Amino acid sequence: MKNENIEKLLDILKTCKNKKDYDGKKRGVRLLFGNLKASSSGMSRTFTIHVIDKKGDMLNLTWLISQILNDTYTKNNTMRVYGCGMDMLFDTCYRLNCAIEYYKHKKYNHDKAYHGYVDTSYDLI
Repeated sequence: MKNENIEKLLDILKTCKNKKDYDGKKRGVRLLFGNLKASSSGMSRTFTIHVIDKKGDMLNLTWLISQILNDTYTKNNTMRVYGCGMDMLFDTCYRLNCAIEYYKHKKYNHDKAYHGYVDTSYDLI
């Protein structure tokens, strides 16, 4: 199931705009985070995750990414990430890149570490 979700995500990311860095090179797709809320204890964050495709439409990927990362998908249609004292949105981008890289390594015996499927900088909406 996890591998199928990663394949779905990779297909979606192919239809999205890539970010170009200051040097003109293409980087990974930039994720957009919305509805960011910290719990009252400060020990978890909930948010939604979106991308913009080449047509300019915003796609909600919250459920798909929560399944890939084994994070909680809440009844409010948000993803819950546990932890504090660090940038949890960056952590989500990084873990997602690692999950995709691990999947590609196992499937294609891909030895080169890339970590560039999702840009680790992000925007808040």
